Amino acid sequence: MRTIELLSEEVTVAPNESGYELNSVGAYQDPLTQSRGVPLCRLATQLTALRRKLAQPRKKIYIVEDHPAFREGLAQVLNDAGDLTVCGTAGAVNQALPAIARTKPDLVLADISLPGRSGLRLIKELRSVVRSVKLLVISMNNEACHAARVLRSGGDGYIMKQEDPDEIVHAIHDVLAGRIYVSEEVMERPRGGGRSRV
Repeated sequence: MRTIELLSEEVTVAPNESGYELNSVGAYQDPLTQSRGVPLCRLATQLTALRRKLAQPRKKIYIVEDHPAFREGLAQVLNDAGDLTVCGTAGAVNQALPAIARTKPDLVLADISLPGRSGLRLIKELRSVVRSVKLLVISMNNEACHAARVLRSGGDGYIMKQEDPDEIVHAIHDVLAGRIYVSEEVMERPRGGGRSRV
């Protein structure tokens, strides 16, 4: 019986209906014809590390946005990010507050302009009840005074709706990591600064 050794260490992760699936892609070679080879134990170690990483729970995001098409688009982008999952959505503050208390998200992504009560009111009410949740405001308004009000009210960041979807995901990761995020466009308006990632 001849032994075959695995040469490739390439491992891919593919999303499927039940979560994520590990696929190892390898080239095999007969050691009788060529002596080069990669020990299987190294690949097994890498697969174990990747499985542990994938086993970590996704961060839960709750979206408060009154435009259904934009809300659904955001949900799709965040669910596709790999380590994020949308645990609920609402179009108004009065719908959002009880659902947020029930779902216990890691981060609330809220529009600043909502029917009835504003996103600023949502931040204040949430902060009085749930201090640990991160709050990122998403807005069409690029004026620095609005971002400053969000931060003073207890928000953790302010991002423009016009940002690339990847940048919105990046902003969420920044805020989840404990940093303050403000869109570059907002920072440039008053004084020409760069994106704020403290």
